[in-house]
Amino acid sequence: MVATKRILVVDDEDIVCRSYERVLMNAGFEVEKAHDGKAALDNIGKREYDVMLADLRMPGMDGLQVVRKLRETHPKMPVIVVTGYPSRETLLEAARLGVTDYLTKPVAPDVLTEATTLAMTGPTWSTTPAYLQSATVPAPATVVPPIAAKPVVPDAMPAAPVTPPIAVPAMPRAPAAQPAPRRHGVFGSTLRLCGGLAMSLAYVLFLPLAGFAVLLGLGGKALVQKMIAKRA
Repeated sequence: MVATKRILVVDDEDIVCRSYERVLMNAGFEVEKAHDGKAALDNIGKREYDVMLADLRMPGMDGLQVVRKLRETHPKMPVIVVTGYPSRETLLEAARLGVTDYLTKPVAPDVLTEATTLAMTGPTWSTTPAYLQSATVPAPATVVPPIAAKPVVPDAMPAAPVTPPIAVPAMPRAPAAQPAPRRHGVFGSTLRLCGGLAMSLAYVLFLPLAGFAVLLGLGGKALVQKMIAKRA
């Protein structure tokens, strides 16, 4: 039963392909080789394979790109990734694409034979390095569906439109009140008139008296000088 199983080995290094071919043929498998991704997809389009072993780093189309193309036509075909450059990123992507197993080079002959045999019955991932496995790695051969976009739900009801404030025209200021002119009665006018007459009368009386005082002072001074002159 095992002798009827057909294996496709995909690797850009011919020595690796021949090495895998020898090991798997000794285990009773039928083996075909492809040295790049395009050749591998062409072969799969022509015949059926039970398992594909794919290298990751290849010119033109890498191993994960080959698996993506393969999943469009063969979503259930077992695939074993064999790489000399393991990383958590490629491990996660391989798990998302439903890869059956993830091996690191160099691969011992018994490990290669066992992984190929088990791949026909289901995913294993038993030989994946421990430093790559973690709680973030999906279960083997589990295709992670894309997350559907969540409908956009408004956080709250739209706010009511803001009514612009109504412009109120400024009222013109009233002119400042001018002080009212003083209004004097008949009594006030009489007082003003009497005051004016009193001032005029004072000037008329004061001027003659002042002149008389000056003359009196001059006459008294001359009399005093005469008396002093007589005594001398």
